[in-house]
Amino acid sequence: MVYIKLFFLIYITIGTKSEKTSFQSKFIIYYCSLNIIIVSFLIRFLLYRHQSRFNIIKAKYCFEYYKVKSKLNITVYYEILCPASVRFFTQQLRPAVELLAPYLDIHLIPYGHARTFQVRGHYEFRCQHGPAECYGNKLQACVVDALRNNTQAVLFNSCLLQYSAYRSNYGFDYSYIMRWCSYKLHTPVQGIITCMHNGRASLLLKKYGDITHALSPQYVPFVLVDGSTDKQNDASHDMISTVCKLLNPTPLVCYR
Repeated sequence: MVYIKLFFLIYITIGTKSEKTSFQSKFIIYYCSLNIIIVSFLIRFLLYRHQSRFNIIKAKYCFEYYKVKSKLNITVYYEILCPASVRFFTQQLRPAVELLAPYLDIHLIPYGHARTFQVRGHYEFRCQHGPAECYGNKLQACVVDALRNNTQAVLFNSCLLQYSAYRSNYGFDYSYIMRWCSYKLHTPVQGIITCMHNGRASLLLKKYGDITHALSPQYVPFVLVDGSTDKQNDASHDMISTVCKLLNPTPLVCYR
């Protein structure tokens, strides 16, 4: 509309000039004016298109930046007698769960560098740190299965890992450790004991073995954040900071 008004303004201006103005001169003026209007229109059109593309890019960036991320999935592959697994649970995972439990969905995979064999209709296991570790991994699996609560399972299993170095004259006394953790965390253990004695523990460990072999981690603990290994190193060395950076909006507890 602006360009049409401009064209008619030029037309009226030229028309009011002296009648001595030749037809050829008027034609040249009209032609040049029309070209100026067309070029101006094209410039504005190109600028508009450029601005539109910029707005789209800006919108995509803003969407990514302000994308809500209210919960993270954390998957941990480990074995109970691995010193690195013990350190990770006690120094990284447990403190993160204690602070950020509402923002975390934890999946524990207690198997590690073990092997599964089927012998006469039942499963047997060989673990990196011996039979005591196979028993301990079954215990970890039963805790997850019996408690049915991610936060409680992490806290209880962290307690088991922390005191897994306790030895009696007969080897690892897991019954003592379990009773102590039950007392310390006010957690009932009857469901865990039942799981350990009714054959379910072996089925659970077999399942975790299948999951572990499907991924084939080269070491444990091995951590996935939302199914990705991108934050493996960060999460392994500073779980709380990693979680706080990935959550959006950042929980207030991250600033304390």
